[in-house]
Amino acid sequence: MPPRSGGLRSITSRVGTKVTRNEWGALHPDLQKRIVEKDPKTGNARLREMSASMLVGYTRDGEGTKTPKEKQQKDVTIFDICRDEASAKVVFLEWVDYLHLARFDGRWVIVNVLWQYKPKSPES
Repeated sequence: MPPRSGGLRSITSRVGTKVTRNEWGALHPDLQKRIVEKDPKTGNARLREMSASMLVGYTRDGEGTKTPKEKQQKDVTIFDICRDEASAKVVFLEWVDYLHLARFDGRWVIVNVLWQYKPKSPES
């Protein structure tokens, strides 16, 4: 019988929504969200990181939640579940998140996120 993904779908569907204090449990306290970007001074690739507490602060301030309802996109794909670990992809209007999740004490939490902005369309 395949592992149950109901809790996993619940967690991934809330990515990009305003996180309340009660929902901090969906994020592992040591979570890091990372993006590879070009350093504007050197032109070299660098890794920029955001912690779980930074993400909660950003969403509390409304970051990532201001897209009008009719333009919102949140397509969730669960790639794999192996016992207590999973990987998923969440596509938003302007960026893509690749998630690593783990089940702690029966609850799924997001442990790592690697993300990237989507390419700009020719119309923009």
